[in-house]
Amino acid sequence: MTVHADAFTSAVDTDGSYRLHGFPAGTVMVIPTASDAVFVLSNQLVNVRPDVVGVNFNAYQSNAFVIERLSDGMLRPTFAGAAGETWRVFTSSNLSAWLPYSTNAVQSSGLFELTPTGYRHFIETLLQRSAAIRNAKSQLPS
Repeated sequence: MTVHADAFTSAVDTDGSYRLHGFPAGTVMVIPTASDAVFVLSNQLVNVRPDVVGVNFNAYQSNAFVIERLSDGMLRPTFAGAAGETWRVFTSSNLSAWLPYSTNAVQSSGLFELTPTGYRHFIETLLQRSAAIRNAKSQLPS
């Protein structure tokens, strides 16, 4: 993972930090890049002055769901991919039988999220389908 600004480039350290040095006064566009990640924000315009800090980006692994903890008890499932792609989400109560849950288009940001309302619905649907499967199995002849 690297960060670019004008002709300057810096590798990102394992702790997520980076340093760019030697800019003349003015404004530069700072852009993170990695072949396997989607960044939010995708770039930031920075007014160069001594010791600018806090030019941060969130990186999401491409083609993967990430469960972010927002606060105690609040999670946000987020998927990162290429803008315009369509992905289907499936649910399963037993990991062998999968049922379609939703079809989602990746937004221009490179992400789609299961919103808290959608996430609650996702969990409720999963629980309802689990109950329906248990009911159907209990009604089978022995």
